[in-house]
Amino acid sequence: MRYFVPSIYAEQPHEDRSPNYSFYPTRTALSALEQVGFVPIRAMQQKSLRPGQQGFGKHLIELCPRNELGYRRDGTARTIILVNSHNAACSYTIMAGLIRFVCENGLISGDIDSTLRVQHRGEVIENVVAGSVRIALAAGRMADELESWKSIYLTQEDKLRLARYAIAERFDLDMPGEVVDADKPKALTVYNPLSALIPRRGEDVGDSLYQVFNVVQERLTVGGRGGITGRNRRGQRRAARGVTGIDKTVLFNQRLHRLAQEMAAVRG
Repeated sequence: MRYFVPSIYAEQPHEDRSPNYSFYPTRTALSALEQVGFVPIRAMQQKSLRPGQQGFGKHLIELCPRNELGYRRDGTARTIILVNSHNAACSYTIMAGLIRFVCENGLISGDIDSTLRVQHRGEVIENVVAGSVRIALAAGRMADELESWKSIYLTQEDKLRLARYAIAERFDLDMPGEVVDADKPKALTVYNPLSALIPRRGEDVGDSLYQVFNVVQERLTVGGRGGITGRNRRGQRRAARGVTGIDKTVLFNQRLHRLAQEMAAVRG
């Protein structure tokens, strides 16, 4: 991680920060989380075009309980999503999450009770670390929520509605269904919601909210042939790019989680 995500190991903020900027070292939080059993399983860092910023920029680390690594291949495991920076690119944020080992898709909770967000000013690092540990220990509540989704069944109309709104959230659309390709603004790509409902594995075949949620999440997160496909104005088949950026990863997962929660409230 030190080579690919150097910001994790910064020992001070970037030199352009004022004396009022509070430095919350990511490594200190990771050490505290490791003491309660969470170990890193994934990390990424936002690229910066500004000279000297690469070792201080926004970064994301996903941690999982050590005793759940590799043992629940057909189920889920608790995760902690930690986002931080040392150049004022973002606030310190830690969220409870859930990961399915079968497809390695990460579900990030949008529940405010399971999220800690701290601006880089005024707080004491000990309080930030203590809050991070509290979020980690509370992550198990999400497993209960997803378990309840397994007994909520959706009609085909429900599935299409969820897929349409998920597409709208994925591409920041006011109306579901259409998105302008970022590389070719004149080429309008229309994504068929049915494309987001095609399971890639046998255990995801079914009508439960849990199964449909996982299918939609994977189709809209993964790029290439495994992701959602559509056609542009010329009728050419287009596959959406995968979600890779830190901001987009967090935001889309939170939005999709809320959509599923709303569906559960209606059908539960």
